[in-house]
Amino acid sequence: RDALPLPFHRGDVDALIGMMAPYVFYPLQTKLRDLPTFDNRPILSLMEKVRGCSSVCADDQRGAYDAASHLLALGHRHLLLFVDPEQRQVENSRQSGVSQALCEFDLNPAQYLHVYTLPHIPGTWLDPDMTAFTTADGEVPPAEADARHALATYLQAHPEITALVAQNDTNARHAWYVLNALNLRVPEDMSLIGFDDTDPITDEHGRNILTSVRIPLRQIGQAAGRCIIRHVENPELPEEDLVLPVELIIRASTAPPRAMSGE
Repeated sequence: RDALPLPFHRGDVDALIGMMAPYVFYPLQTKLRDLPTFDNRPILSLMEKVRGCSSVCADDQRGAYDAASHLLALGHRHLLLFVDPEQRQVENSRQSGVSQALCEFDLNPAQYLHVYTLPHIPGTWLDPDMTAFTTADGEVPPAEADARHALATYLQAHPEITALVAQNDTNARHAWYVLNALNLRVPEDMSLIGFDDTDPITDEHGRNILTSVRIPLRQIGQAAGRCIIRHVENPELPEEDLVLPVELIIRASTAPPRAMSGE
């Protein structure tokens, strides 16, 4: 973050595609703009809009709206949304999407939307590294155990919650462990939705059961590549902000809440 690699100083870099939080992106952007060998060459941000450069993002608001609408149509009312405070733009969009869906069902988001801030444990609740779940000897790492306990305590304090919308699929898997420890079945006792559609939760037959909002990651990368090439070839082009559509993939981790299912 502090020192730019030598290729930037030599003028070897024609453009930059970055995927980082805006608070990290802005200082880097300033350094590059102040560097004579880079100056006004194109910069593109992936997944979040950043002032002063182009961007290619997923429609996070629509994805959260579709997820919440699906749950509300099943009969759920109190929804828990996991948020990562380091991705404020993404999370604001997702909260807006869930709030929109609640309002369309005549439900006040202030009452029915429960926002849960993810723990700051590097490389765990958002990263599919299995060592975050258990160590080589089968033990749960202390930080992971603390994070699971915190979520379990929150869910026990809010028994009205019947559905969770995770920040990504790995986050959903962490929640799955917590629900199992609380003897809450998915989807009979608690519905669960992931984001990205990259990391499955499998049943005894190896089938992915996780309902998830599919982010078109390959298409985002392709669009970013095409965009940055356009700007390298045509430096006078204005900045572009591209938003690609997402898709809710419904599987077996969502169902009507238990009170409606007749149990």
